[in-house]
Amino acid sequence: MKKMIALLLSLAILLCLSGCSGGTNPAAVPASTGVSGEGDETAAAASSPDLYQITEPIEIEFWNSYTEEAKIDWLHDKVDEFNASQDLITVSIMDISGYPAVDEKITAAQAAGMGLPALCLINCPREQTYAANGMLEPLDDYISATGFEIDDFYDGMVDSMILDSDGKIYGIPFGISSSVVFWNMDLLREAGIEEMPSTWDEVREAAKIIKETTGKTTVGLLSELNYVEVMMRNAGADPLGDGTVADMQNPAILDFLTEYKEMIDAGEAQFYVGTDQNTNISTAFYSGDLACMINTCAVVNQVSENAEFEVATAFGIKDQADPVISCVAGAAAIIPANNSQEVKNAAFQFLTWLTNKENVYSWSVIGGTYPSRYSVLEDDAMMSELYSAQPLYEGIFAGLEGIVSKNKTPYQTAAYKILLDAMSKYFFDGADLNEVWTNAENEINYLLAGN
Repeated sequence: MKKMIALLLSLAILLCLSGCSGGTNPAAVPASTGVSGEGDETAAAASSPDLYQITEPIEIEFWNSYTEEAKIDWLHDKVDEFNASQDLITVSIMDISGYPAVDEKITAAQAAGMGLPALCLINCPREQTYAANGMLEPLDDYISATGFEIDDFYDGMVDSMILDSDGKIYGIPFGISSSVVFWNMDLLREAGIEEMPSTWDEVREAAKIIKETTGKTTVGLLSELNYVEVMMRNAGADPLGDGTVADMQNPAILDFLTEYKEMIDAGEAQFYVGTDQNTNISTAFYSGDLACMINTCAVVNQVSENAEFEVATAFGIKDQADPVISCVAGAAAIIPANNSQEVKNAAFQFLTWLTNKENVYSWSVIGGTYPSRYSVLEDDAMMSELYSAQPLYEGIFAGLEGIVSKNKTPYQTAAYKILLDAMSKYFFDGADLNEVWTNAENEINYLLAGN
C-alpha cells in the first residue's frame, strides 16, 4: 500500500512538471547562494515586492477543513470582510469536512493537474508530506519581499512548517492546538489532594491515593499520536528517533510503558482505543469517574460547558523534559505550488490578512486554538479579555513556550498506527513487551527507511 502511495505521488509530481494547472513554478526562485555577483542578483529578484503584487482583479478559492459550526461561520465572515476590504482579490470558500477529506481532494487535484485551491487548511503532518513531495510553494521569498512578520509566530509552530531537507517554510501556523491536561479538582479533594499534581511522579502517587479512597481512575490517555508522542517525549525520548531510525528501545520509553501498564492493571489509568475513544474519555471525565483527562486544547470550551465540577488545566505533565513540552497539532495554511503566480500572490495576500494579530486573537477565542503570535500573548488587554471569557486557557497558555514540532518524518502517521497497536497488545492482550515492541520497531524502521 505504501509503495502504491509513493508511486501515485511520483506520478502527480511528473504530471505537474509536464504542464499541469499553471505549468512551471515561477515563484520558486533560488535563494541567495551567499556568493557575490549573479547569486546576489537572484536573491534581490526573489525578494522584490513587485514579483508578488496584485495588479489585476482575480478570483481564488480557499478550502476550509473545519467542521465545527462556530469555526465555519468565523471563516466565512472573514472571507466576506477581506473581500470588502479591497477591490482586486475575490475569495470564495469551500467547506470540506475534515483533514482526510481535504487530503483526498487535494491529492486528486494534484494528480489531475487541475482544481487545486489557492489556499488550504491541512493538518501539520500532511503539510510535511506535501512539502516533501514538491506539492507546496515555499514561502520564504514571499515573507522576505512583503515583510510578513514571521518572527512574531511561536518558534516551535514555525519549525513545524519547515522542511528540514531544504530549511524552507511551507506553511503558516493556523489553528494550532496540542495535547493538554484537564483535572477534576473536586475528585482530587475528595481523595484528600488539595493541589493539582504537576509531575509524573506526583501523578503516579496521586493515582494510588485516588484509587484507594474513591475507587476512581486517575489518568485517561487516548491511543492517538498527538497524545502518546507528548507523553513519551516528556518521559525523555522520541520513539521515532531522528525520523529515519526509531528510538523505541530507549529506557525512558520502556519505563513509561511499564509504569503505565502497572497503572492500568491497578485500575489507576486507562488507555482509550477504538473509533469511540474520544466519546468514552469525555464521558468518563464529565461523569466524575476520571480525575485527569489528557486531550486537545481544542475541547476547552466543551469542557467548560459540560463539567459540573471545578476544572484545572495544565500545558502538560512534567517528567524528564525541561520545560514541559507539547507537540504542535492542528492546521497549517498552505499554498499549492502548481498554480499560476497570480493565484499564489493573491493567496499569500489573503493569508497575510487572515493571520494578522487581530484575527489570530479572534480565532483563539472561537475554539481552543493557541494565539500563534507572541504579540497576542504579550498584549495584556487581549489576554485579560480572553482569560475572562475562558479562564481554563490560563493554565494551558502558561506553558506555551514549550510547544515543539512533531517528528517530521512524512511516515509519522503510519508509524504511529504500528506503535499504538503494539501498545494495545501489551496493555490489554498480555503480549510480552520486548517481543511486541521489537516487532513494532522493526516494522517502523522499515517504514522510516522509505521502503
